[in-house]
Amino acid sequence: MNTSSNAEPVTPTTATLITMLSTPLTRHILRELVKGGEQYAYGLHLSLGVTPGKAHNTLRDLHAQGLAARRTEEENATDSSKPPRTFYALTPEGLTFVRALLQTTTPTPDSDPSPPAGGRSSSPPRKGPCST
Repeated sequence: MNTSSNAEPVTPTTATLITMLSTPLTRHILRELVKGGEQYAYGLHLSLGVTPGKAHNTLRDLHAQGLAARRTEEENATDSSKPPRTFYALTPEGLTFVRALLQTTTPTPDSDPSPPAGGRSSSPPRKGPCST
């Protein structure tokens, strides 16, 4: 019996992406990153009203999947006793992926474009070189 399918095989990366995109936080972060420029990780956590750990973990996952580039400023310009500032931006692959996702998705009642409860609008994106 032939059980082959014309469907594309699911790789661990694809499965991981599907799992990641099923969370509202990932979708909200991608919405912020697709606006362009670099986004300060701590600023994203503040604007979305989530804990810093949740925002950083999601951003690290996006970086690990090649969808986001990360840049770290080792010296905090305002206070050297603070941890390094980390910035994220979509990679060209990430931008293509998100644009394709946005074109193929139809709005549903649970796809509210507003940030999670308690979230605020984010500050304008910061322009600058973000490396992978």
